Amino acid sequence: MSEASAKQRRRVVIYPGLDKCPVCGADLRIEAAGSPRQTACVQCPYLEAPGSAHLLSLVARSIRSQLADAGPEEITYRDEPTDAHHVACPNGLLPIVSEYVNAQLGALGLLEPGEGICTIEDTNGLLQKRSVLGSAQAVQYAPLLVVMHLAAIDQAMTVSALLSPGRKRLRVETLYTPAGAPSSDALSTLNRRDLAPLVAQAAKQMAEPAQ
Repeated sequence: MSEASAKQRRRVVIYPGLDKCPVCGADLRIEAAGSPRQTACVQCPYLEAPGSAHLLSLVARSIRSQLADAGPEEITYRDEPTDAHHVACPNGLLPIVSEYVNAQLGALGLLEPGEGICTIEDTNGLLQKRSVLGSAQAVQYAPLLVVMHLAAIDQAMTVSALLSPGRKRLRVETLYTPAGAPSSDALSTLNRRDLAPLVAQAAKQMAEPAQ
């Protein structure tokens, strides 16, 4: 990666909350993907994979754009009103989506636990959690990870519509189980059916040489 491209990647605007340490709340020294250094807290020993904040910012903005286009009339979590920002926010409700995506990737045999976007404890998180990149190597799976998160939101809206006929609603809890896995065989079948073409599309995109 050239010095110019490295500087360009560092200029990416980080999504709110990702520039703060999940342990002590101090500033993080953000490192872009490909950096030999890890993202590090300026105050405590916390370390994070380089490129994590950039990829999670991309996921968050993609979800917000998706929800803006989909236009759900109502977004709720456990029947409490919420909004697109909190659904997309890596230390908001996004950990629910990330845990669900990890379960799907594991079931499909594509990634091992912790290889993609995983969740860690965050003292300032809405759920006391934060979505982060599991390893620096996981950046290569960026297209797949973004597509899988968007697919999960699509599925949540589909299931929400089945649960609330006639209402264009997103119920985030339809993705949630304590183990981060589908809560029923029927839901699992729906997810596998909907995800298969998206996974294939993402894999093809990853295999194509960069333009």
